[in-house]
Amino acid sequence: MSTGGYYNFVTNRFEGMNFAFQCDLECWDMKFDWHPSGWNQGSFWFTVGVKKHPDIKWDRDYRDK
Repeated sequence: MSTGGYYNFVTNRFEGMNFAFQCDLECWDMKFDWHPSGWNQGSFWFTVGVKKHPDIKWDRDYRDK
């Protein structure tokens, strides 16, 4: 799990936050990335794939624009 973001000293606010989760499921790999604020607010990416065959995967993304 990881998080990120930045602080805007002009507006005195935290902006551009994101949360990322990655899970090793033995022969599968799962990743989820969510941006609750900032320029990409409301977007997420979700991927599940087979480790031995990286071209076999299922991706889903959503951008609230």
